[in-house]
Amino acid sequence: MILRARGLVKSYHGVDAAPTRVLRGVDVSVDNGVIISIMGPSGAGKSTLLHVLGSLDRADTGTVELCHNDRWIDLQTATPAVLSEVRAHAIGIVYQFHHLLPEFTAVENVMMPARIVGVSKSESRSRALKLLERVHLSHRADHLPSELSGGEQQRVAVARALMNQPRIVLADEPTGNLDTENAEQVSDLLIEMVRERGSSCIIATHSAELASRADLRYIMIDGVLTQC
Repeated sequence: MILRARGLVKSYHGVDAAPTRVLRGVDVSVDNGVIISIMGPSGAGKSTLLHVLGSLDRADTGTVELCHNDRWIDLQTATPAVLSEVRAHAIGIVYQFHHLLPEFTAVENVMMPARIVGVSKSESRSRALKLLERVHLSHRADHLPSELSGGEQQRVAVARALMNQPRIVLADEPTGNLDTENAEQVSDLLIEMVRERGSSCIIATHSAELASRADLRYIMIDGVLTQC
């Protein structure tokens, strides 16, 4: 097992408004090498759940534990230094919007996670070029994001998420901003590359086709997660 979460409750507090509860006691466990899909309407809490599982946000109550270097770390209580270590080495994230750094080329964007953890420039570039070749973009390695199509940008984002060989990949609507052809390409590459590397993966998606390719399928409605 790579990740386990118990009793996650999360509310957002608006100005002069009653709190909005987004997660209502969510439990989920992720075994090694397993792909999980989560479907549900917009506003159901899918993105919030992934943000909490990825340590980008904290739940009001509950626990999130991730196995890193053969020990369990509670992401709810870990120090900033420990969270940075875990995010850099164990978690890869793919967003609906690629979030590539506009001033860096495709290969430099893919290199970034490795450079952050101290891998040399030459080794980082070599690994990044291999990943870009895997997502069929080696010929676009030195292009800026503004020179790439939406599908190409998202394929770069997938390569970047896998750069440090994370144990778990969290994909938040990874094809939600793409047309049908590009969505199929990105879905295929994400699933294939995660399986090749033996990583676990949680995919929040509106795509029934993408969700059907997961090992375990869940639906989230009004902050409640239920296995299909």
